[in-house]
Parts: sequence; structure tokens; C-alpha cells
Amino acid sequence: MINKKIIYRAGSGRGKEENCDNHQAEYAENDIYVITPIKKHPTFNKYLVWVDPDFGLYHIRAIQTNIKTNDSGTEAKAAFYSFEARLEKIYGKPDIVDGMINNYTIFEEDYYWLYALQNGFRQLSAVWDPFIPDVNLKENLMTIALWVDYWDYKSTVLFLDYYFTNSSDVENTEDDVL
Repeated sequence: MINKKIIYRAGSGRGKEENCDNHQAEYAENDIYVITPIKKHPTFNKYLVWVDPDFGLYHIRAIQTNIKTNDSGTEAKAAFYSFEARLEKIYGKPDIVDGMINNYTIFEEDYYWLYALQNGFRQLSAVWDPFIPDVNLKENLMTIALWVDYWDYKSTVLFLDYYFTNSSDVENTEDDVL
């Protein structure tokens, strides 16, 4: 752990510097820190933040690891759709992808759900962005994404990503070196 305060006000460059819940932010890599936020949701057990020294906080990821599920993904789908419904009440109806992303695969049957997810043939995700009709994002939010991925044998992980408007500024700065 490092004794570094992070900028928590999103999307507006320099913000107020504070520690999260009197815990120190643990530097992971590049702009990524592992944090324990003051306000946590019981669904998630790990939080990552991306903080740029010039633009401030530009991305938050909440993670729920180790969702035990069967081969058909019953529990993973239930966790996803339960949380998606809660977000839909706040932000509006998202664009949902729930199905095979490769039409030529032999793993379309329901009992191959987890295997297809593990091997990139299947996707379960919801995206809220301002270009989707009836989506109402709060100030400084650019995109919200909720998605499920394979974790390990009979387990999945649920991710919730918040991208702030200044994330495009960070990308432009990174692209300047290309």
C-alpha cells in the first residue's frame, strides 16, 4: 500500500483529494488503484479506479468475483439481470447483448453457456450511453457497462464500469505518443 491520496471528483480534472474510507489506495499499475470506497454496494467485493494525474478520476470498476454457476449459467444470468434491472430504474433501458457472438459455433445449446462464455463465443452485457434513446446518464458520466465474464471452473465474475467524460481526454493524451 502507498500513502497517496486520490482525486475522487470525476470528470472535472482536478478535484478534492481525500482518502477512501480512511484506507489508502493501493497502486496496481499505470493509472489503476485498488480502493475501499466510503459508500460500497453489497453486491461488489472489489473496486478499482483509474486516476490520471492531470485529468483526475476517469473510470471506476466494481467487481463481484466467484459467482458460482452451473453449465447453463443460471446463477450468473440471474445475478446479471437482477442488477441490470436496478440500474435500468436509474439510467433507463440499456443496449443488452445476451447471446452468441459467433454464429458458426457448435456451442449454442444452453448447457454450453459457461463454456461458450469462457471461450469468447457468448456475451452477456448491458451498456448505457447517451446515444441510446431514453438513457439518462448523470452529469460527467459518459458510459456505464455491466457485464459477465468467465472466472474459473463453474464460476463467473460480474463487472460494473463507469466511464466519465474525461476518459476521452486521457485517451487523446495517450494517443499523442502513437
